[in-house]
Amino acid sequence: MRKLKLITFDAFGTLLQLAKPVPFTYYETAQKYGISATLEEIKKNSDRAFAELSKTHKNGGLKDVLNPREWWFEVIKRSFPCQIPNTMAEDLWNHYSTKSAYRIHPLFEGFLRRNAQEKGYSIGIISNTDDRIYSVFKSCGFAHLIDVYAFSYDIGCQKPEKGIFEYVRNKTGELTRVIPAPKECLHFGDDVSKDVEAAKNIGWHGEFCDIYTNFPKVIHEIESSFGSGSKD
Repeated sequence: MRKLKLITFDAFGTLLQLAKPVPFTYYETAQKYGISATLEEIKKNSDRAFAELSKTHKNGGLKDVLNPREWWFEVIKRSFPCQIPNTMAEDLWNHYSTKSAYRIHPLFEGFLRRNAQEKGYSIGIISNTDDRIYSVFKSCGFAHLIDVYAFSYDIGCQKPEKGIFEYVRNKTGELTRVIPAPKECLHFGDDVSKDVEAAKNIGWHGEFCDIYTNFPKVIHEIESSFGSGSKD
């Protein structure tokens, strides 16, 4: 049996998914503000805006001194064929900072609470995004049950880069007073390249985990194999 000191998860596609497609939420919000735009226009524009800004302002604008809010405001505004009020962009930004915008796998909270009781290992989140994920988990009532967060915008690097994984490992060491060895770390994610292979390339264990398919199996295997508190 592997002895683990740190288990980390990707966020999007692994633990949570959008409750509605982004263009549909943009469209609904536009209707409330009296903005005339079709769903097709919004989808086309938002896809293009996201792609363009991802190229010109990488990692949420970090290298260009843009904060995540400014980066996403630009994406939102470019998603519409006409000018929109700042209050509308603000509403959309805030919406994606709360649990109402997402579906989080129902098994995750129970796993966190059982692990908090047993404390068999540290739990971390590694995500190529900004810290709104923390706000989402806080609105769910379990953000405090996760020991370490690593968001690409805050760290300055992103998966599959080694730095974001090492940040979590070192941060865990600060909390537990012992830095876990790479072989004592396991990362789960739904991207084979950015999650699974990236973890394995630096000596971690890396395994595929997808919210749509094998998440329940993954949680069961963690609790039965690594002693996270499978006792009820």
